[in-house]
Amino acid sequence: MGGFAPPVPTPPTVNAGPRTVTQTDAAGSLIRDVSTDVQFEHAEAAPLLAFTKAIRGKVPATQRKFEWKFIKDYPRDLTNEAAATAAATTLTITEWANLIAGMQLMNTRTGEIFLVGATPTTSTVTIGSRANAAIMNAGDTLRIISNAQEEVHSLPAIRSQAESSFFNYTQWFETVWGYSLRDGNSDSYVGKDPVVERKKAMVRHNQDIEEAFINGYRYQNSTAGAVNGSEITFTGGARYWIQSNYWHLGGNAPTEAQFFEYLAYIFEFGEGGFSRGGVGKKIAFCSPWWLALLESFNKGKLEVYQTSEKVGLTVSEMQCTVGSLMVKLHPLFAKPGYRDKMLILDLNHIRYRNHQGLDTTIEENVQLPGDSVRRHHVYTDCGLEFNGDERAHGWVEGGPVTA
Repeated sequence: MGGFAPPVPTPPTVNAGPRTVTQTDAAGSLIRDVSTDVQFEHAEAAPLLAFTKAIRGKVPATQRKFEWKFIKDYPRDLTNEAAATAAATTLTITEWANLIAGMQLMNTRTGEIFLVGATPTTSTVTIGSRANAAIMNAGDTLRIISNAQEEVHSLPAIRSQAESSFFNYTQWFETVWGYSLRDGNSDSYVGKDPVVERKKAMVRHNQDIEEAFINGYRYQNSTAGAVNGSEITFTGGARYWIQSNYWHLGGNAPTEAQFFEYLAYIFEFGEGGFSRGGVGKKIAFCSPWWLALLESFNKGKLEVYQTSEKVGLTVSEMQCTVGSLMVKLHPLFAKPGYRDKMLILDLNHIRYRNHQGLDTTIEENVQLPGDSVRRHHVYTDCGLEFNGDERAHGWVEGGPVTA
């Protein structure tokens, strides 16, 4: 057995010439100069919540499914199914069940006015008192304009339009954040993780709600939960509810005339429309491309309003013959998937519905006892109510810009 062999030390690296900063850095000896002014893409959620912030009504829901009713005006437009002479005493009308004796109809093509002679029981409708009689074509639109009862008459038959029922669901939004005890008590260049991680989680949580309110599709399944097989619900967002005034541009920018004609259809309906009296008012959430296009339509004269009593947002406003359109550049609409889109809303008909007792709630320290980590979460069980006439809103996409 040999004697003890002393260790041979590893010799240091020898640098030739004057010492340089490169050598100091390679040795890990430079003190890093890292700014404590940490920048976030979005340091807070507020700019992302243009839609959610603009919603005026906030009504708790007693169930995860909430409903509302809507009553449209009595249907006045009818279709003539077959050609008829100027002397005909009957017409074949598709919507005959809407008619009663004494209703006054107009052929919108010829201007002829005539009466329904008897309350119909089939599509063959007896007519009379034809003023300005003319040949009728198959497919002519007939409009109920009034009713005219003869001097001696019995009470007319009763007709009443039924209400329509709609519903949506609340959606359980939840965001979790956490850190180890060691991490939570460590210094870093971005600040203490308990503060930074909370800020990141709150921005993400609120953005989740905003994007669901824009794009969400109503859905419910009692056993579709990915973990426990329990119920899952999605809330239907603006894109789900807007059906009538959906306009795909097919890769082309609309002309000024086309855009204002489109606005006329939207401004016809809803509390913010011109048909309710007064000046119509709607709001458009749009992308930079859309804002530039609208600016060109208004010759650079979009008026800017600071945060005000209007909707609690800084908006521009453009005037047109059918009303006033508030325009809001939405940060999300500068992102991929949104850049060609515009969302036009009548805020009078949109409500935020949170399940009672389950509006945004932050719960901290929900880790198991004895864990060496800290877990926190924020949750919101909420949905969107689009009450009233969905024709009061509009959705446009497909412009000549990379979406």
